[in-house]
Amino acid sequence: MNVEALASYISIKLPPVWDKYREQMDAGYKPGWIDQFDYKTIAAWYGFEEAYTARILQEVDAVHADPMLEQVVYAMYYALYETTPDEFMQTWNWSGDPKEFADHGTPMLCVLALLAGQPIHERNMVTFDDEQIAVQKQGVRNTCMGEHDRFGIDGIRFSLMAWGVYFIRTFMVTLGRMQYELGLHDFKQLYPYIGEDAVQVYIHVPRPGSFAPEVLDASIAMAKECLPRYFPGIDADKIVLTATSWLLSPDLDEVLPPESNIRKFKDRFHVTEVYENRTDSFMSFVFDRTDVPKDYNELPANSSLQKGLKDMLLSGRELRAGFGYMK
Repeated sequence: MNVEALASYISIKLPPVWDKYREQMDAGYKPGWIDQFDYKTIAAWYGFEEAYTARILQEVDAVHADPMLEQVVYAMYYALYETTPDEFMQTWNWSGDPKEFADHGTPMLCVLALLAGQPIHERNMVTFDDEQIAVQKQGVRNTCMGEHDRFGIDGIRFSLMAWGVYFIRTFMVTLGRMQYELGLHDFKQLYPYIGEDAVQVYIHVPRPGSFAPEVLDASIAMAKECLPRYFPGIDADKIVLTATSWLLSPDLDEVLPPESNIRKFKDRFHVTEVYENRTDSFMSFVFDRTDVPKDYNELPANSSLQKGLKDMLLSGRELRAGFGYMK
């Protein structure tokens, strides 16, 4: 499999994982590979509406008509589902070039690669109850549809493709307000604080939603009760919640008033490290946009968080990120 040609065909730099596994991919790929997946049935299983299902099937037809695109989808699929967790995580660093798919294909190819993992998802959820199974399906559905609904994007970015795999490979579950990720991180720098036998659970706080303390407490209580059941072998008493986020930035003390629930969320953590952060990491969450504007005056200031971050950016400062564990 000529992985250089595949990357060039969709106008991206060669992903390192494609380079590393070119021989394995070449051995595993056979023309017509995509025919093993019944995308209409997969779409129904995830609960996609008719119009979006039709768009998925339209992309399948495009792949059938172009053997290079089928190989692209296979190469994406291999990186997502046939690699170790560490190698899968490299997917977050793919491309980011606005010229992606300039000549061939569309970002809907990422949807096809993601949804090809549906049989894996179904097998992985054998210990989940019906409620969590429904939430997991919704997580994949939201991943595929989120930018379509918010920004009119036809398909998903590589980073969102990776995010969807968190659900399908059951690296992550959603319990109330927060999402709990297992198996992808072992922060050894936290051992002096939490011990080596702690069960490190990395948390995400998706948008939109409340940061009210009682809402967060309810989610944490669900995690303590459900995680040992969903992932047998976990000791609830050894769970330690960790996070890396701009939401843990000490700079928020200058941006938000003391009564802010987001600031109270930050104060729940022992922040052990502070570091420089990418501005685009909070643009979607705070300002509802996928890009970083050239002129920060374009940003809205309709909340204390928006106003505070806008003023910070206009002053030439950047919002740092914090890393730590929940008290």
